[in-house]
Amino acid sequence: QLVDHTELEATIDAWCAKLLRAAPLATRASKQTVMRGLEEPSVRDAMARQATYPAFEAWVTSADRIEGATAFAEKRPPRWQGR
Repeated sequence: QLVDHTELEATIDAWCAKLLRAAPLATRASKQTVMRGLEEPSVRDAMARQATYPAFEAWVTSADRIEGATAFAEKRPPRWQGR
């Protein structure tokens, strides 16, 4: 996102607030997937292996993953529990 220097602090604050609303397990899985994906020879390989990354496995089997979908369907904010 490109912003004028006068809007930089407000933009950073907005991005941080958005990240803090996200599910902690999903954020951890995303970060690990990106970092480990950098070590893969291609995007295709990274996507094929992401299910083996520990944080991704934890997120896929988590109650928070179900809570996110449920909250979206019920049009309410999610209640993350970190499990």
